[in-house]
Amino acid sequence: MFHRGAVFLVASLCLVIATGMTCPAQFVATDDPELSALFEPAPMRELDTYDLFGKSLSRDEARQMVVDAGMDPEVDESYLRLGLVHYTQELIDKGRTQFLQGQLGDPFSISNIISFASEFGKSTVQSALDSLDPTKDPDGTATFLRDVLLTCLLRPKDPTTNLEVTLTRDLHIGSTPIPAGTVMRTGLDVQAGNFTPVGFDGGAVSCAICHASVDTVTGREIVGRANTDLDIGLFLALSPNSAGAFIKVNRDDFDPMDPRFPRTGRTIVNSKGDEVTLPDPIAYETAMDDFLLSMPKGTFDAGPDSRTSLVRVPDNFVIGEGGMGWDGGFNIGPFGGVTAFSSAVHSFELSMSSPFFSPESVLEIDPEVFLGVILQNAADPALRIPDGVRPSVWLKENFPLAERERLMEIPSFPDPTLFSLNGLVFNPPGERVMESANALAAFQTSLNVPPNRTPENFTALISGAVQRGGEVFLAAKCNECHIPPYFTDRVIHTVDELGVNPVRGKARNSLQGRLVAARLPAFDLVGPLPADAPMIDLPPAEGTDDNLHLPPGLSQ
Repeated sequence: MFHRGAVFLVASLCLVIATGMTCPAQFVATDDPELSALFEPAPMRELDTYDLFGKSLSRDEARQMVVDAGMDPEVDESYLRLGLVHYTQELIDKGRTQFLQGQLGDPFSISNIISFASEFGKSTVQSALDSLDPTKDPDGTATFLRDVLLTCLLRPKDPTTNLEVTLTRDLHIGSTPIPAGTVMRTGLDVQAGNFTPVGFDGGAVSCAICHASVDTVTGREIVGRANTDLDIGLFLALSPNSAGAFIKVNRDDFDPMDPRFPRTGRTIVNSKGDEVTLPDPIAYETAMDDFLLSMPKGTFDAGPDSRTSLVRVPDNFVIGEGGMGWDGGFNIGPFGGVTAFSSAVHSFELSMSSPFFSPESVLEIDPEVFLGVILQNAADPALRIPDGVRPSVWLKENFPLAERERLMEIPSFPDPTLFSLNGLVFNPPGERVMESANALAAFQTSLNVPPNRTPENFTALISGAVQRGGEVFLAAKCNECHIPPYFTDRVIHTVDELGVNPVRGKARNSLQGRLVAARLPAFDLVGPLPADAPMIDLPPAEGTDDNLHLPPGLSQ
């Protein structure tokens, strides 16, 4: 067991590593190459190179690859046809715009089904008017928005990492009203001098709401650093149909057929042709809101697998790591899987209706019942199913392009691959295949962790604590897994080895035996795609034999 002082030294080193502070030579002087390697700055990817499924190729190497394929190296489409992505400042800038200003998720799910943080998407004037009319704001959500906006406008223009809002009216979400006068710690960050929280630029909820935070020293936004105290559960509970996300939580706790929910909802036809009465939408919504309000801040549940498995919001400093998930998924394709991971946020994590296409053995619920539950109280009244219909048939007849506004089916749909767990990818209309997802990946690859300029870190440097922490780091053999300069071995470790909660691994193991080969349409194509569209076969990740299996030990 380490002495407390040794633990402090390691913590000092981890603080430096985690915050990107490169130690100057005057603070760390050593002839030990292993120790010196801990403090070397991590190399960044060079511009004007080409990405080929995570490998960086020079212009000459990419050109030769195109020539060898018998295509014209002077035409950009030749490179895209082979899966080569030109890493340029223009691509990075496109990704930055999407990350900071683009709407998070698929509009059909986010706006029409659950209407996540719906009040934030309205004009300020309209929301203010709604907040003054109890008939338009029966639960107080519009008033809460007004309180948030007024707090931002009237507060001192110092930065904050946890906006506190005092309710001027009771807020009715969940089973217990939150009384007026309550101080709500929202977790929202506001930059110095700004009037809107990070992640709400232009009225759209963007990636930045979770994956950017304000530095209290500089008062400015740090893009890529996770907002670790954002009250995600609160903002989901504010949605008028948060029950649309019920498939992400424990089946036993939120079984729509549980007798504790009155059978007063819509009557629908299930996949077996039987009539089923759905749970009362208000009672079900209330139960879901109660759960959401109990979630630890800075956590979310991404998996539509009928299991509650909350995780911390991750950072987006992916250089050297790729997009590999904890389960080995998203480890293939452009930028070493960062494209796949970026796409999955829009097409999988925040796609409310796509679980319908999963087998009932995975959903643990009749697919038609699932669809009926998320639609019977949809935020958009036009989406609310009538009695006596089969939800999937009704939805296809009335909304044939549902969830396809910014999503594209790839050849595997609806079967899962290690690139897309539901056969859908993020691809706004009019764009080339994976254009925006590749831009998001390029932008995240360009991010570097900013230096830690806190007084505490400076003290650790000048006192020699950082160097001594490095020595303890090596003595404990931490560097065998946390290999510099990126401090990762890019290996999936088993649940048994790490001693972590196995719930997510058990859930993901449902994919074993269902994964199919990962293929993408050629990147030079623009949808809608022809039936004979040329395809790119994605090679397995480094160190793996194929794309058809998850790593062993996920739930052991």
